[in-house]
Amino acid sequence: MLVNLLIGIIFISFGCIIWTGRLLFLIAGYKDGKLNGKKIDERKLSKLMGAFLVLVGIFTILTPYFY
Repeated sequence: MLVNLLIGIIFISFGCIIWTGRLLFLIAGYKDGKLNGKKIDERKLSKLMGAFLVLVGIFTILTPYFY
């Protein structure tokens, strides 16, 4: 249960950092405004990936209570 909490907090913190538009280089395939060679909107990408990581963190924290 403690491990899930720590990993969940890590996911949530990285999600919040990516949500703000920093550390976009952590996204696989992203480099200098392009994702796998295609031009992409950085703001939309950061919001989507940040929200996804926050949700994964929340589900990671809640998993031991429902399993």
